[in-house]
Amino acid sequence: MMIRLKFIYLFFAAGILHLSVTASASSLSPAPSASSVDTSSVKTGENVVADSAAVNKKKGFNASAYSMQKRYRVKNASQFVNGGFLNNSSLSLIGSGFRLTDPCYTSGPSLHLSFGKWFSPYHAVRAEAGVAFWEDNYDGAHVKEASVKFSYLFNLSSYIWGYDTSRFCEISTVVGPGYSYLWRSGASAHCFTSHIGLNLNLRVFPDFDIFVEPLFELYSHSSILSYGGTWRRVAPGFNGRVGLSYKLGQKNPAAYFPGDGWFVYLTGGPNFQNSSVVYERIGVSKALGPHINVGAGKWYKDFFAFRLSLYYSDCKWMKYLTSKSLPAYYAGARLEGQFDVVKFIMQDRDPRVRASVLFGPEAGMYIKKDMDFNVRGVYVGLTAALQASVRIAKGFSVIAEPRLSIVPYSAPTDNRTRPDNNRNYYDALLNFNLGIQYDLPIAR
Repeated sequence: MMIRLKFIYLFFAAGILHLSVTASASSLSPAPSASSVDTSSVKTGENVVADSAAVNKKKGFNASAYSMQKRYRVKNASQFVNGGFLNNSSLSLIGSGFRLTDPCYTSGPSLHLSFGKWFSPYHAVRAEAGVAFWEDNYDGAHVKEASVKFSYLFNLSSYIWGYDTSRFCEISTVVGPGYSYLWRSGASAHCFTSHIGLNLNLRVFPDFDIFVEPLFELYSHSSILSYGGTWRRVAPGFNGRVGLSYKLGQKNPAAYFPGDGWFVYLTGGPNFQNSSVVYERIGVSKALGPHINVGAGKWYKDFFAFRLSLYYSDCKWMKYLTSKSLPAYYAGARLEGQFDVVKFIMQDRDPRVRASVLFGPEAGMYIKKDMDFNVRGVYVGLTAALQASVRIAKGFSVIAEPRLSIVPYSAPTDNRTRPDNNRNYYDALLNFNLGIQYDLPIAR
């Protein structure tokens, strides 16, 4: 039996050796004459470069040499036109909620103006300047920042799926250095920064894009101006940014811009703070206050929309043993993306009943009444909601929308401490809304 197995192994080894010798002989055969070449199979110069690894027999087969070749990537659906300097460039206004992880600082808003330019379908650079401020929890002083940032962007969507000017959503990586000058009462500092993150760009109008850009940032040690001190060599932080870009130069006639899909809505309902104080001292029924939300939106796909709204709400948030329940007031704006789950599943139908998920940033101001002083300020937070809608007539729908909003703020540690010795907190606001939505009869 062992002799038969050895014979079979020798037979297969001889066959493999024969195939290798045949392949080597075919590679050494003379090339066909020019007249016998099929012109339909002649490779272009681009493919010849892409196949350069295939004709190099000296180094043997290396799979990594083929992984980044152009023939394995999707072809560009649009032509990249890089004529004048302003072509493929844009001006952007960027707002964000910035937060250093060091507990001696509160979160705070920032505002930047930037200029960027794409030099190819994949590579872009951006320069920006801006201002920001936050507070020192140790003594309540305002820390102000003036900064410049330089970023390199690499368009992952164009590199993987090809350059396409009609693509609604694109993802790019962002990385770069920066410089900041910070000052407060009695101190100032120069520091270097670096950032890395992702850019989610949405083509919402022919000349305007909206993008969401979460960034992780590092500040050098000199950025810690708190009198409370710190042991950190660097100060890490998070920057949740939302920007509006205006395209300069030659306009893109193929930009994705459906003319219809606009709607307006109005919702309202009870609002309360999800906290132990409300549950244990006040009671949910006695803590309720009104919430009202009015806004407009636009569908860019059958199942995806943007909404911009203004809101106001109040509720009871605190109660001491010798006091009445103390109120809190909130007002601001929300920018949300809306994903319609039902329409996404039933794309070829027009369902009467729909269900959506909403998420986005929320910016505004708050006033929280306390015993001897008021806690007030501006904030940049997050909001999320679930929505169920039923179409009751042509263009009209009734909507139900439970919502959660996260509101960061800074306040004294308790009512016995001085107002300028704070800690970071956040409010989790819950509201349950009913309302109506009207689809505007607008066409291109």
